[in-house]
Amino acid sequence: GKLALELLLREARTAQSVTITATSITFNKVTAYPQDTNITGITYSFNAGNNTLERISGSTQVVASNVTSFSVTEPGMNFYLVSLQMNGPQGESFQIKTAVKPRGDITFS
Repeated sequence: GKLALELLLREARTAQSVTITATSITFNKVTAYPQDTNITGITYSFNAGNNTLERISGSTQVVASNVTSFSVTEPGMNFYLVSLQMNGPQGESFQIKTAVKPRGDITFS
C-alpha cells in the first residue's frame, strides 16, 4: 500500500491536469518515464470487486491488494488528500493518508 501511494504521488506531482472522483484520480503528466511513456489519461482507481488499487495507463496494473477503500479529496489550496484503507496479513485494518500538490500548470476539474 505504501509503495502504491508513493508511485501515485510521484506521478501526480508532475500532473498538468487532474480529475478526481470519489474513488479515483486521473491526470496528464508533464513528462514521461522510460518505463511508461504514456503521459495522458493515467488513472489510479479503487476496484471494490477485487479489493485492489489499480493503475490504468494503456493497460491495467494492480498496485495494491487487500484494499478496502481509496479516496482522493481536494480541500482547496490546489492540493489533494489521498487515503488508502487496507487489511493486513493477520486481518488487521490500517489506513495510510498523505497529500500531494502537483507542480505543473494545473487545470482542476
